Amino acid sequence: MKEEKQNKNYSTNFFKPSSEFARRNRNIVIAFIIIWAVAVFGFQIVLKFFEKPKPEHQKIVFDSVWQNIQSGAATPAEKQQYISTLLSALGKSINKKEKTIAAAALNNAVFEILSEEDKIALIDELNKLSALRAELQKSSDKISVRNSIREKNNAVVKKLSVILNLNENSVSAQLLPYYLSATPLEISVEEIKNELPKIMDKYFIHNRSFLTDTKFINFPFHYWYTAEFLLVLFLLLCLSYCFFIDKLNKQYSIEEN
Repeated sequence: MKEEKQNKNYSTNFFKPSSEFARRNRNIVIAFIIIWAVAVFGFQIVLKFFEKPKPEHQKIVFDSVWQNIQSGAATPAEKQQYISTLLSALGKSINKKEKTIAAAALNNAVFEILSEEDKIALIDELNKLSALRAELQKSSDKISVRNSIREKNNAVVKKLSVILNLNENSVSAQLLPYYLSATPLEISVEEIKNELPKIMDKYFIHNRSFLTDTKFINFPFHYWYTAEFLLVLFLLLCLSYCFFIDKLNKQYSIEEN
């Protein structure tokens, strides 16, 4: 009786299978885990191996005019290009400190390119906008105040788009009323010179390779691979496991209730 009790040990150990069936089942699981790990982490390693830093168009434009901007020798066209790159940076999700620096640089550049008459008119419009935004917090007729703010915003965009050579309907142009200030921001010119190139490098240089530039089913290949292929692969592995385990069950005459 004692020997019979000892033989009835139903405990299982994945790493030390007690039967041929359990051993083969373990091997299938390990093989599928390896396939999944190679597909996920192997692709990331390949991406890292082939990627190289590549600048966006706005970064190339910024680099081409930055030296003249610093020296004060920039032409009106170069100033317009510089302002366009700043607006592109402000349109990205940058942190508060970086946004303040870019906004200060934008203010300096815009007011530098304007005539005295246009400066006075812009300051007046910006002061009115500030007053309306303050009024919005207290007003009971918020819809009317919002409409007034929208009209002022459109007026600023329309006037500056012509001077700055921007498309009035572009996202960049629409940002102007939100980042221009009637009073100078408390950011020194020296800080702008030191920090602005770092900001542009951070947000306009990206690691790219043929895996990110190649299109597949109208998606960048790396996006399609991680977002769709890996999901399909996981489902195929699950289906394959079911197929192999059914085959093993039949081979070892195991019936599932």
